[in-house]
Amino acid sequence: MFIAGQVGMAADGAVPAAFAEQAELTFRNLRACLAAHQLDVDAVVKLNVFVLPGQDFQALRQIRERHFGTHRPASTTVYVPALAAPGFLLEVEAVAVKPAPAAR
Repeated sequence: MFIAGQVGMAADGAVPAAFAEQAELTFRNLRACLAAHQLDVDAVVKLNVFVLPGQDFQALRQIRERHFGTHRPASTTVYVPALAAPGFLLEVEAVAVKPAPAAR
């Protein structure tokens, strides 16, 4: 499953101004997308994070570790000059693999 464009936007369209709050909401949104397909973060095999310069990379790392635990998919973090809409400070895309059903 390819998941693109996960950002820190609440269901009502609100986007927190603080980076840590946006990062937390972004990873919650990613988890919700995975859960909608009966998957968890353990299914993620590749994670790309796009971040505006000057953001708190340590906070990003801590939030990601809280959501992913000991699971460490291949990942890339890239600083970008802008994202899809003003106010977004980071965006996440992921590739997740659903396990094959057990043979009968």
